[in-house]
Amino acid sequence: MEIFYRQGHGHLVLVSSVSALPGLPRSATAYAATKAGVPALEEGIRADTVGTPIRVSVILPGYIRTEMNAQLRAPLMVDTVVGVRAMVRAIEREVPRALVPWWPWRVLAPVIRHAPLRVLRRVL
Repeated sequence: MEIFYRQGHGHLVLVSSVSALPGLPRSATAYAATKAGVPALEEGIRADTVGTPIRVSVILPGYIRTEMNAQLRAPLMVDTVVGVRAMVRAIEREVPRALVPWWPWRVLAPVIRHAPLRVLRRVL
């Protein structure tokens, strides 16, 4: 941020996860908690830059296949290329918050936030 303030413009992009939306069970609890803090950090920094040419965004990717999670069998997992392209499009649009890929996450996000934990545990 010091660089952006000094040069008078810029675009800070933070990457969170759709896992930030619900509290996740078992071994995903700590991961979800750390990802939940990222949007709060983004919002605070964005509040400090309102009215300036500095943009702040948070990207919340869904399940995107990577080398690290290749063994994971998630029903809504997308290919690496699809996921990365969605992230790049969101970054280029400089939106404050983006769920990527937009389908199905933009539709599912409100459901995930309000669904009972016993349902989420079975689905996620």
